[in-house]
This record gives sequence, structure tokens and C-alpha cells, in this order.
Amino acid sequence: MSKTNETIQGHAEQFKSNVKSAVESTYLQIQDSIKSINEIDAEEGESTE
Repeated sequence: MSKTNETIQGHAEQFKSNVKSAVESTYLQIQDSIKSINEIDAEEGESTE
């Protein structure tokens, strides 16, 4: 029984690690997108004034 628990624990740790990596990656992509949008808005704002 404890062998099964260790296996489940191992899978849970791996899953948690995968989710953390995915969330961090997505967060960084969103940050980059926001930065790009802000830069475009700033450029458009400068050109229209």
C-alpha cells in the first residue's frame, strides 16, 4: 500500500511542477503581451497628437 502512495505522491509532485511551469510560462507571455500593447498604445498616442 505504501508503494502505491509513494507512486501517487510522485505523480502529484510531477503534476504540481508541470502546472507551476505552465502557469509561470503563461504569466510571462501575458506580461509580454501587455507590454507590447502598452508600447503600441504609446506610439499611436504620440502619432495622433
